[in-house]
Amino acid sequence: MDVPPAKRPRVDPRQGYRYNPASKVSSEDGSKALKRAESGAGGLGRKAGIAVFWLLLAYLVGMSSVSIIPSLFFPEIGPRPTGPTVSRCAMEISALERTLMDRTAATLRDPQTGGASRWLAAWDARYLALDGGCGPLENARKDLAGLRTGLEALLNSYEQGPMQVRERIRRALQSLSERRREPNAKSPPKG
Repeated sequence: MDVPPAKRPRVDPRQGYRYNPASKVSSEDGSKALKRAESGAGGLGRKAGIAVFWLLLAYLVGMSSVSIIPSLFFPEIGPRPTGPTVSRCAMEISALERTLMDRTAATLRDPQTGGASRWLAAWDARYLALDGGCGPLENARKDLAGLRTGLEALLNSYEQGPMQVRERIRRALQSLSERRREPNAKSPPKG
């Protein structure tokens, strides 16, 4: 690939190996800059900038380590996240209890709703959000977890036994009602 003559840089053989067409620095200017850099006068600002950079970096790493390392390796002394307020905790415990009872009743009434596993995962997520501690309501929060466990066991045992019996009873009653309608539909109307 040959460069056309108009695009070639002009090289002056008298300037030697230090020739830079962009800066047009002569060999005398280069030697003065080299002497100034060797004397340390020109590097003082650069050295100060490097020192400030490393000090700020060390400060950033140190301050990050103050909270992160204790939280990872010593959770008991690490900073704790703030928990919900007592009033918010009371409202959430009440709402969770109401939701738990309503959904359990709905599942018992209509087993076609998909069972407990569908809505218990969302309920658990809301319950775990209260994990920061509810102060005086902590025992009520733990009792709510016990209620949830008991109702889940009730629903599981209901699905394995009584629900199937209930379905058999409903099918028997439905077939009986269909049989009763059939003779009435075939008989001629009176009139």
